[in-house]
Amino acid sequence: AGHAPSGDPLAVVDLGTGSGAIALALAAEVAGGRAPAAAITATDRADDALATAAANAERLGLPLRLRAGAWWTAVGEA
Repeated sequence: AGHAPSGDPLAVVDLGTGSGAIALALAAEVAGGRAPAAAITATDRADDALATAAANAERLGLPLRLRAGAWWTAVGEA
């Protein structure tokens, strides 16, 4: 696994995450050492979508930072 040129983990943002499938697939790759270290943030404007993504992350035992809001406005400091 690698890091950003600064040595920090990469920042990955999944805008409009829905169920979290894409963000969680990336988190699984990072956790398995098949992808560079990354802090993964998933955003969605729908509370139901974020609840589903949170439940999926918990069920899979994968770290996922969730933010409520539309696209980039939800990210702030990812």
